[in-house]
Amino acid sequence: MEEKRKNRKPSLCRAGRWTVMFVVGLWTIGISICAEAAEPLTVTRQLDKEELQGLKEPEPVYRDESGKEYRLSGWEVKELPGARVSRTLERTVVYKGVEAAEVLPESIPVEEESGQPAEGELSAGERHILREEWEEGFFVPVLFHSYGAGEYQLGDVVIGGEMPLEEAVSHGSELLRMLGLPEEAYRITSLVWDGGPYEDESGGISRRALATGQKRLRDYEIVYKGNIWVQEPGIYELKMEYEPAEQGAEGLQVLDESQEAAAEPEKRKEEASEPLRYWVRSGFVIAVAAGLLGIGTGLVLLLLLWTGQRRRRREHQLPCRK
Repeated sequence: MEEKRKNRKPSLCRAGRWTVMFVVGLWTIGISICAEAAEPLTVTRQLDKEELQGLKEPEPVYRDESGKEYRLSGWEVKELPGARVSRTLERTVVYKGVEAAEVLPESIPVEEESGQPAEGELSAGERHILREEWEEGFFVPVLFHSYGAGEYQLGDVVIGGEMPLEEAVSHGSELLRMLGLPEEAYRITSLVWDGGPYEDESGGISRRALATGQKRLRDYEIVYKGNIWVQEPGIYELKMEYEPAEQGAEGLQVLDESQEAAAEPEKRKEEASEPLRYWVRSGFVIAVAAGLLGIGTGLVLLLLLWTGQRRRRREHQLPCRK
């Protein structure tokens, strides 16, 4: 469980205020003492699916490590996406009945891992032959140009025109080389005509034949390895908002930022109409008697000066006695 305290901007006293008045000589001094309220509290906790299904309303009262008491003001549950992490993955794939002409993939894509979305490719590594056998069913078409000629060119071999099929079978390895097939994986056992002679595009006479035989089949086991990205399952977060519990008979008034903003214009009006109260609120020292004392002192000095001048005038105006 994670506990967080909201960061609030410093402001004038909101929770409580006491003004202490005391006299130093002829000076009356007022000091405003502020009692700051405790900050709101945010508590979060992660939940699994089982906890989410049996979730009930959180406890209405929460106490922190110092013993301060807070009361629940609101709560919510959010689903947060899981992290995207890199993993090393190994997969073994078995390919059955593969003939030599087929090409096995050198890499395979990964789109899912353990039921979670994934992204990446694995490269082929170790290969093992699990089984090998020869199977009938291999056939490939062969075309004889200039049908009826005395001889035919089969790659680097020349065969006679009297029995071209039989001679072609005896040179099966040369025929496989011309077809691009490995001799160790294919065997030509017979060659038969596939239709009669016909005139080809060049105007000559041609005839098709069909070579048949055996092909080797293998079962392969290939191990693919590599790094992929996996999207982990999402998590659920329970977020609980707590406000400080009320204290004292009158209670502590806790204002959030929106309430402070709404109360600010009214507060400025009060401060403008009551300047003395504003200074006391602001925590400044107020010398209430200072102004009155200065005014009184000025009046006494003015009165003494005016009385002295009046006496001197009277003495100047009296006639001298002989």
